[in-house]
Amino acid sequence: MSAATPAPSRDSEFQLWLLMKPTSNATSQLSNERYPPPPALPLRRRHQPPLDSTRMGGLLLLKNFKKKTGDLIYKDYETESKLKLSTHSANGVGLTASASKLGKMHFADVNLEMKRQAITFGMKVKSDSNVAVSAMLGDPNRDLTTHLTLKVPSKHAMVELMYMKKNLALSGNFSIQGHPFMSCSATVGNKVISVGANVSFGMKCQHLTTCNIGLSYTKNDLMASFTVSDKGDTLSFAYHQDVNPFMKTAVGGELTHIVSSNDTLLILGVQHGLDPETIIKARASSMGKLSALVQHQFSRRALITATCEVDCMDLNKRSRFGLTLALDP
Repeated sequence: MSAATPAPSRDSEFQLWLLMKPTSNATSQLSNERYPPPPALPLRRRHQPPLDSTRMGGLLLLKNFKKKTGDLIYKDYETESKLKLSTHSANGVGLTASASKLGKMHFADVNLEMKRQAITFGMKVKSDSNVAVSAMLGDPNRDLTTHLTLKVPSKHAMVELMYMKKNLALSGNFSIQGHPFMSCSATVGNKVISVGANVSFGMKCQHLTTCNIGLSYTKNDLMASFTVSDKGDTLSFAYHQDVNPFMKTAVGGELTHIVSSNDTLLILGVQHGLDPETIIKARASSMGKLSALVQHQFSRRALITATCEVDCMDLNKRSRFGLTLALDP
């Protein structure tokens, strides 16, 4: 038996079509009728827009209204020396170890995570002898999930139930932080406008310890939110917009006002991708602090981040620098 003939590729089909196509103007109309159009070649884009996990399904809880803004103006701004090593296996086991130095103090922690079907187990051990054990029951993409958290020796325990639907998000938890607390969070709306609230009740003091409410607006690449927290004492407005998702260009800011002390804080941030492996970020606050970072992924398993912070209100103060190296062998 003769060997099977391999299927022609798109490039070979395109070259064959060029050889068969007549070149004279007199037969151009005839050729359009006799010969099919050239095969469509796949588009090649260097920059691919990142997936937006906050819009993959359902609404956001109130605590996540400002998550994208917080990631833009706070995430990866580490003014310390830090080394992080991670490894993952095919059966769902991941191990992460990190060590950092801040001044004369040293910190270290080890994080273990195991995933088996609809159960995720995690354990984190810190250098100060604190151990945190967590478990999640249920698929995050499903309607109902359960979170269990236990910390020793701080005597902190929490059980949380989350229910997510298209136009409704509910969360209820019972926690012990020295004293038992009960908390409930709910969000109603759609993918454009949603309203969320969060209430916590102290079972020993018999009164409300937390009462927050917020409004979120999302349209295309724009996300804005307004929240009232600390029983009406703190007002916060957050804004985030993806200017160019292909280049990872985004702008955002957060404006916070404390009524009791009449203090106002404004933080603005921006990020841009120089290339698929390099991202630069910068932020400025009304307190006179300027920060910038450069993050470069020089291989598939190595990421380095350099950070700098300057206090313009006190130029005699030393600038703060940070360097983080993350390896995933």
